[in-house]
Amino acid sequence: MNTRGDRAGMKSLRLRITAAAESIARAGHPWVFAQSVREQNRPGKTGELAVIFDRADHFLAVGLFDETSPIRVRILHAGKPQLIDHSWWQQRAARAFALRQNLFDSQTTTGFRLISGENDGWPGLVLDQYDTTRALKLYTAAWLPRLNEMADLLKGKGRLVLRLSRNIQKQAVENFGLAGEVVEWRSVRNEIHEDICRQGFDAGRNAFTQSYGSKELDASVLMIPLVGFLPATDPRVKSTVELIEKELVSEGLVQRYQTSPTGAVDGLPPGEGAFLPCSFWLADCLHLMGRHEDARGLYERLLAVQNDLGLMSEEYDPVGRRQLGNFPQAFSHVSLVNTAYNLHPQVVGPAEDRGAAPIHA
Repeated sequence: MNTRGDRAGMKSLRLRITAAAESIARAGHPWVFAQSVREQNRPGKTGELAVIFDRADHFLAVGLFDETSPIRVRILHAGKPQLIDHSWWQQRAARAFALRQNLFDSQTTTGFRLISGENDGWPGLVLDQYDTTRALKLYTAAWLPRLNEMADLLKGKGRLVLRLSRNIQKQAVENFGLAGEVVEWRSVRNEIHEDICRQGFDAGRNAFTQSYGSKELDASVLMIPLVGFLPATDPRVKSTVELIEKELVSEGLVQRYQTSPTGAVDGLPPGEGAFLPCSFWLADCLHLMGRHEDARGLYERLLAVQNDLGLMSEEYDPVGRRQLGNFPQAFSHVSLVNTAYNLHPQVVGPAEDRGAAPIHA
């Protein structure tokens, strides 16, 4: 793909937005919604730069245009006009990498996040590092026309794996001709799947564990059937769920993992509360396994820990009967809503939808 050097305000798609949208854009909000666009000089194409002007016809911001999304523009830069060219992208990536340069010790972890979407000025794009492999995750089709340039810029010295949000996969194939690459991505996906099944499953414990070579449980593996990695009926999934029930459930709620007196796992002292999202994930798994009464019983137990406003924290102390950690915690509420859909008898919930076509049956 050719490097684009659109100068803000020069030969570009020009937009004007509502007064309310102007205010939040000036405050640093990274999105402009379709209903906030009140004037547009011409039809825009997904992925091109859209320049936003204020009511006085002064430059306000520039961002990636998406003609198909309710988020019509994802802002890259606001303030004074800048030239958005390859050098600009290089500097933006270098700035994100520099923020994390001293945060991770390669002796203790080989997995960390290099770019965190809107937080780093890369709206709708996330870049993770796993040993020598980088995973580029796109959540808007606006990045697809720039994919080759971004891949060359962000791939590093190892392999780059592309992950597309479900809502843009069809566009990627039909509108941007990525069908050929899909075959390669699926091949890499299958390699990763086989590696996790081989090294992440401990035959002695008959369970997926916290990390390769570990015998410790981690309730995050409850996501395995919820995202379609393996079906809930897989014997390895069933035995993992049963062992989590045995070792990580305390007072009816799920601990994320067993903390260590030395803090070896997470650097924290023992005594963490039950991690509420994991408890919802267990209810989802039980439902998918056909244990509907157990799933509903756990869900109702979780509803009982809400406060008088229906709010939930990150963790809960079932002995002291108090909420712990971040409050309110969106992660807990998203899990609550997902489980409500999953348990509804007349709705195909997100877990069933994602697990309908597992990677390997």
